[in-house]
Amino acid sequence: SAIFSNFMVLKSKNAWQLSLQRWYTYFLFIFVLLATTIGSSLESTTEDILQHPLSVVYLLADTMPLASHFYLKYIILQWPSVMSIILRPVVFTRFILRSAFHDEEKARKNSEPENQNSNGMGARSAGLTLIFVVALVFCSLMPVILLLAAINFFICRVVYGYLTVFAETKKPDLGGAFWPIQLRHVQEGLFIYTALMTGVLLRRASTSYPGAIAASTLVFQVISYRRFGHVFRWETLPLEHIHQDEDYDKRRATRHTYEQDELMEEPPPGAGKAEGASSSSAAAFV
Repeated sequence: SAIFSNFMVLKSKNAWQLSLQRWYTYFLFIFVLLATTIGSSLESTTEDILQHPLSVVYLLADTMPLASHFYLKYIILQWPSVMSIILRPVVFTRFILRSAFHDEEKARKNSEPENQNSNGMGARSAGLTLIFVVALVFCSLMPVILLLAAINFFICRVVYGYLTVFAETKKPDLGGAFWPIQLRHVQEGLFIYTALMTGVLLRRASTSYPGAIAASTLVFQVISYRRFGHVFRWETLPLEHIHQDEDYDKRRATRHTYEQDELMEEPPPGAGKAEGASSSSAAAFV
């Protein structure tokens, strides 16, 4: 949190969770999802890809399918990890220690909240996005991973649903900003899926046609990704959309013209005579 608060320009004090979600998701993509592709050196792998950009599909096809069982176990290990969060061991330990020096109510307040660097909305959103993207990337090579991911999300729904409503302190509402960022990251993960399947088909098919067909979907993905960022506006709506919305009961105008009431009042008695006299004097002077 100190890094985002001191070195980045944030709209509000609580917006650092959004920055954490963005950067932490990319960190998980690189060092978890693409760990086998990167190998022992991120620098050398990046250098090879920059020198031969098209080799990335073959690099993914040669490394990621071999680690498919690792990601199966990775998703299964998330189940006890998520279920242990419902016990809130860190918060409970802090409460026990502070209960020895303070009354119960003060000890409870001083024990909250949970660690926002690992269990805040940003970190949780990034972790859930990683599991979803892992399931999408390997769904064609290993369909059973979709079932395991579904079980994981069911457990997360039960655990996080209970914690958010009944156990944890209320967090500031940022207007649902975490959800669009998750959707954008999922679409970015689909680029990895497209590149992986293109490389696998080019490696294993007898002809290059299946790989070329898979690579052609990249065009649709690029268009969809740009359309998501430019067409789907969730923060502000265009005025023409609001005007054409017939379901929304708009406030009807109370008058046909906009005039201030003070300007519509009749002039006080004698004001017209004074104005006429001043006009006559001016004419005589001319």
